[in-house]
Amino acid sequence: MPATPSRIGFITQDFRVATAGPNTVVRALHGNKARATDEPLETFFDTVADAQAMADERLALLQVQRSIITAAIDQIEPATSLDPSLTLPTVRVIDDEQGRNMPALVVGFGIDMNTDRSVFETWG
Repeated sequence: MPATPSRIGFITQDFRVATAGPNTVVRALHGNKARATDEPLETFFDTVADAQAMADERLALLQVQRSIITAAIDQIEPATSLDPSLTLPTVRVIDDEQGRNMPALVVGFGIDMNTDRSVFETWG
């Protein structure tokens, strides 16, 4: 690759900075768990546009509250009828106490034959 003036300028820059935030939703959800430094994260993007796209995607992921929820069902049929090789199982988690009504992925499941129960771990 020839050393054009624009390429030389690109290589000699210490950092190409892309920022996303601060965001009040992320601050409300995560509080003091956020990074406490303004130092840049080292990445290996060739363009600022690529780094900006990744920063925006990261911010979008942090704006939504997600959690792992374990649910037990007093039947084994829901777990025995799952075939994760055909599709990625999803469920709707509804919890009036916590105000949840959201789709979630089934990330784990088990069958307790002694109590005839299905146990699902969901992420959403």
